[in-house]
Amino acid sequence: MKDSFRKLVFTELRSVMIPLNGDHLSDESMQRALTMNMNLSTQYGYMFGPKDLVLIARNDAAGEIFDMISGMISEVKAPPMYPDFPSQVMSIDEARFRFHQMLHYFSTYGIEYIFDTDVQRGWLPGEKENITGTEKVTEDEHLFDARVLSLMDEKDAYLSVYTMIISKRERMTDPEKELVSECVLHLEPEQIKEIKVPFKENLNIVFAVMMDTLKGSERTEAMRAVCQHSGDVFKVLKYYLEQHEYHLKTSQKRTGVRLLESYPIGNFKENLILSNTKREETLVVLQFLDYNRFSRSEAHRNAVAMLRNDELHSWEASLKAALAESPEAGLSTAAERPGNLLRSASMLIKAGVEPEKIKAELLKCADRLSTQTLVRLSTYFSNGACGFFENQVYPDSWEDFDTDMLDEIFIEVLKKNLSFKQTPLRGKKIFLEESGYNLDRSVIQTNDKSEEGGYIRSGLTMKVPVNGKIIRLFTYWNDKERVDIDLHGYGVRQDGKTVDIGWADDFRSEKAAMLYSGDITHSDAAEYIDVNLEKAREEGIRSVVFSLHSYTDKTFKEIDEVLVGIMAVSEAGGGTDVKLYTPANCFFSHELRSSTVSITYGFLNIEDMEVTFVGKTSEDWNTGLTAKYAAAEGLPLFTVRSYVRLLAESQGAVLTDSRENADIILRLDKGTEDREVSLIDENYWMDLPSIAE
Repeated sequence: MKDSFRKLVFTELRSVMIPLNGDHLSDESMQRALTMNMNLSTQYGYMFGPKDLVLIARNDAAGEIFDMISGMISEVKAPPMYPDFPSQVMSIDEARFRFHQMLHYFSTYGIEYIFDTDVQRGWLPGEKENITGTEKVTEDEHLFDARVLSLMDEKDAYLSVYTMIISKRERMTDPEKELVSECVLHLEPEQIKEIKVPFKENLNIVFAVMMDTLKGSERTEAMRAVCQHSGDVFKVLKYYLEQHEYHLKTSQKRTGVRLLESYPIGNFKENLILSNTKREETLVVLQFLDYNRFSRSEAHRNAVAMLRNDELHSWEASLKAALAESPEAGLSTAAERPGNLLRSASMLIKAGVEPEKIKAELLKCADRLSTQTLVRLSTYFSNGACGFFENQVYPDSWEDFDTDMLDEIFIEVLKKNLSFKQTPLRGKKIFLEESGYNLDRSVIQTNDKSEEGGYIRSGLTMKVPVNGKIIRLFTYWNDKERVDIDLHGYGVRQDGKTVDIGWADDFRSEKAAMLYSGDITHSDAAEYIDVNLEKAREEGIRSVVFSLHSYTDKTFKEIDEVLVGIMAVSEAGGGTDVKLYTPANCFFSHELRSSTVSITYGFLNIEDMEVTFVGKTSEDWNTGLTAKYAAAEGLPLFTVRSYVRLLAESQGAVLTDSRENADIILRLDKGTEDREVSLIDENYWMDLPSIAE
């Protein structure tokens, strides 16, 4: 099993894999497990619960697990430009700082430009400039409670991880795609065929591996099992063609055509033209499959001919024709397809259909609607006005409507949808534990979540720990080539003015509330931005947006290693002998994998002492972000707490204020008690089929 696979399971699922086949428990093995757990908590801020500790002892795996986790903790392996950051940057005068930066830029970009040659490393200030570094030997105090890990049996790991990820009704993150790609290589076709893929875009990875590794009828049968209808096949073939620059082998073309013709002609014909845009995409797929050459079905060939002759009409066209006849006819047509009814709501309202009638139809088919889509719509229409989260993509036509009205519709339909799910919460007393998060500031992001993944999902808001005095954004990168990664901090003051920290802006704010460690333009290197919370309040800074950018325009995915994170630092942590990076004090961190050059990484709310993971790509990385995030005056309306309340009501459960009297304790991350259930691990029960299904 690859180390990279183990590490992804650790970072994405907070699980550790070992063979669980031992059955010998002794006082000595239990003591070793307890000691390992204590060392794990002390050094890295992780721990196992009692049940898993017994399993570790039975398998006498304490030493193996500690070494494994030690090897999976990301490291910052280079100092910043000013090694005794933040003290050196607090005391340096601006002219000296700028002169150092100019010399460094000239030693990289300047030399490359003048001599037309590649530079691996640039000049950095050292002893001659009286810039030296104190040996960093002191660990900062741990500010967070230890995060709980779980064990996974290595024997079943590939199937367990594959099932866990592919069963979600939402788009995979980049790390999840890597995990699934590896799992598929180690699973039998029969195992893959048995597991449904409810979110069709996730078929792309599975389909690609099948196309590349299976042969003949086995390949066609396996693909037929995972693709529910011909529409799925067109989608995955489009993706596969794009990945292979529209050049397929003859056997692959033949497989694609046979797979399409394995579906009934009615299904095939219906999926040839879902919309005018899809029609063009379908024609491209058919062209590069050499469809007519490999076709064996006259009926399917005739349908393709009708498509090419513009004789087929899409469902979208049928809906528009029905709406032209009357609003009622349009609603009747839309109601034939629950998912399309949901997506067509704006078109129906615009055509004169009463919102209450749309709601009535949606309630009738609530059990067949995607919970994730309903959550996303409820979140969007309750939070969209405050602009708190980035990259919410919906048709402009929604803006013409009363968002409160739409919000009420989607939340009512969501409650009905949740009532069809058979969760362990039914009829139980539930206690909702905050456990370091602000559930009134946290939202559930589904298909709009960060591609970077991580166990802590984008949209979740964590509280700054009591002894956290400094919030630190950090990055470390390394690559065979010279790479330049830049950090930026955009602060907003109470008076609306901004405080911009970064290579092209200030390196130190007015009262040193925000500090930048200096811009390094080679590999490997590290950069930091510190926000001193007390000084920030003195300066009137209310919030800060953190972002990073690959200045050399090499995407994060193309760089060998890019680590970024946000951590809390104690008051003593600002000392010159204290290590700049303490993994246990990270709110969250990521080894970036997305195919982009810029990311808005996190949002610091200084007034309420909270940090939110954003992790979204920003096309315009240097403008407009601060104002958008700082404009969030009120609390988001549809939050994690809102969802749990709705879920409890739909399940006939009772939310209690008493932890002791609760049957189930809900929390976002893993707990150690049998009663504790992780909302993240359960994916909020959004993936459960309805009872009707």
